[in-house]
Formats: sequence, structure tokens, C-alpha cells
Amino acid sequence: HLAALTEELAPLAALRAEHEALQQLYAASSHRAGLHAKLEAARAALADLDQRLAALPTTPQLEAARSAASAARAAANAAAEQAEEKRTIWVRDLQDATTKRQALLDQYADLQEQLDRITAAGQDGACPTCSRPLGKDFEPVLAVLGRQLEEVKFNGKFYRQRLDQLEEEPLEVRELERQREQAEAAAEAASAALSRLEAP
Repeated sequence: HLAALTEELAPLAALRAEHEALQQLYAASSHRAGLHAKLEAARAALADLDQRLAALPTTPQLEAARSAASAARAAANAAAEQAEEKRTIWVRDLQDATTKRQALLDQYADLQEQLDRITAAGQDGACPTCSRPLGKDFEPVLAVLGRQLEEVKFNGKFYRQRLDQLEEEPLEVRELERQREQAEAAAEAASAALSRLEAP
């Protein structure tokens, strides 16, 4: 019986060797299939990168966008400086006219008070500068004060008109402000375009 079993089991060693060889071939085939899948994925990734690289801006495009952004920013800065300069001149003129008109109003009030005081005191009243009785100088002093009042009134009207002219922001200042806003918008647009090109 043992001899019969030994005879039946004789091909078992060859079958085991064949099985081992088939297992190794299967493992190699699985490994090869995995490598092939990785290779295909790498090829797909490379094709995607090639597409993305083709979509990237060229160096001349980037340089042109940088130049455009720089020029737009410089133009915006220049427009802002010019608008600010004109606004400063306008504000300074307005403040100057206001100050001068107020000084004239104060001077007018002072002269009017002197005139009223001298007129009320008459010829026996004191001179506003030397404090002596006016006497025969009464009329000439009144005439001088009257001329001074007229001069101050004339100058006051001039500065009142000047204030009326300067009350509203000048058209030139408004136009320069509009140009500044447009230049700022153009600079922001150029900067955004450059950022979009540089991002990839």
C-alpha cells in the first residue's frame, strides 16, 4: 500500500516546483501590471503638465505686463500728486481770503468805533493816536477815518467776491480728481492682470 502511495505521490515534487514557478510568475505579472499603471499615471500627469506649461505666459508677456503695471502705477502717482497740488493751492487761497476778509472786518469795526467815538466827542474829543484834543484837526481826522473806512470796505467787497469764487471746488481740481480716480483704477487693473499672469 505504501509503495502504491509513493508511486502516486511521485509527481508531487514536480507539481510543487511548477506551482512555485507559477506563483512567482503571478507575482511578477502583478508587479508588472502595477508598474504599468504607474507608468500610465505618470504619462497622464506629464501630459497635464505639458498642457499647463503651454498655457503659462511667456517671458515677454510677463515683462510687458510688469511694464504696463509699473507705468500705470507711475501715472496714478503723478495724477495724485497733481490733483493734491491743485487742491492745496485752492485750500490755501480759500484760507488766505478768509483770513484777510476777517482782518478787514476787524479793522472796519475798529475804524468805525474810532469814528463814532470821535464824532460823539466832537472837536474837544481826544486824538486816537496822540490823545490830545482835536480842535481844528477834527474835520481832517474824520476825513482820514472816512477814507480808511471806504478803503477797507472796498477791500472787504473784493475778498467777499473772492470767497464766493473759491467757495465751490474749482472745475480744474474736480477734473484732476476724476483723472486721479481713473488712473488709480487703471493701475489696479494692470496690477491684477500681472498677478493673474504670475500666479501659475
